[in-house]
Amino acid sequence: MNTKHVDVSIVLPFRNRHQHLHQWMCAVRNKLPDTTEVIVVEQSGHRAFNRGLLLNVGFNVSKGARVIFHDCDLVPDHEMLQSYLDPGWHVVTHFGCRFNRYNN
Repeated sequence: MNTKHVDVSIVLPFRNRHQHLHQWMCAVRNKLPDTTEVIVVEQSGHRAFNRGLLLNVGFNVSKGARVIFHDCDLVPDHEMLQSYLDPGWHVVTHFGCRFNRYNN
């Protein structure tokens, strides 16, 4: 069994946003080190989207010492990606507060 060391896990809850997911992967995946895992948790069926459940599932299967919950329709820029990879984060951090979208 090959066990790869994982520093950071990024969990992406997903349903019916194939174009967003594709754009996110194209923009972000190759900019991350090999010690970063991206976990796409997909919900199928016709029930209401349950983001919380998907985040829990992603967290439970993650191997990273740090877990980042993300949305596939928000593509982080270079500076934000560097923040994600900064080993100095040891507390729960809400990166979204840096965006006007979340500052009401």
